[in-house]
Amino acid sequence: TNLLKRFFEVGQSHQGTFVYTGIKIQEHNDPNEIFLEISQTDYSRKVEPIIVNGRRSDETDPLEPNEHQSYRALVGQLLWISRNTRPDISFDISQLSSVLEHPTIYAAKQANRVLRYVQHTPFTMPFIKLNISTTSILVYSDASFGTLRHGGSQAGHLIV
Repeated sequence: TNLLKRFFEVGQSHQGTFVYTGIKIQEHNDPNEIFLEISQTDYSRKVEPIIVNGRRSDETDPLEPNEHQSYRALVGQLLWISRNTRPDISFDISQLSSVLEHPTIYAAKQANRVLRYVQHTPFTMPFIKLNISTTSILVYSDASFGTLRHGGSQAGHLIV
């Protein structure tokens, strides 16, 4: 940390366990085991579901303007969670994002379903100390052409 402070202005620095931008970071002292864990369990529990006007029953109906705003907010929050600590919901977020301009009641229900899943399945992402002389990097990539609603395509990468 002191080396970084010589080159960069640092407002605060923390060790041990702390929260930064909704991500709980927990540092461990045992160098042979997991040395860092990150989680957004507490952040995800604060995210609110979309409240859909109950008078409409057709799932293909478009959302009202206030619901549309809530949908955008929820998808953005789920994207933040997916990007940082929950890669398991990445495909769902991609699907929800593909209808961001014209979401329906069905899309809102799906967004709420993903939120419930995240809130009820806490997950901590562990990072282990690597031996750089024996470590190798693997990259997996996959794509699909025109398989999303409205003909959109999708690609994904995993680096381990």
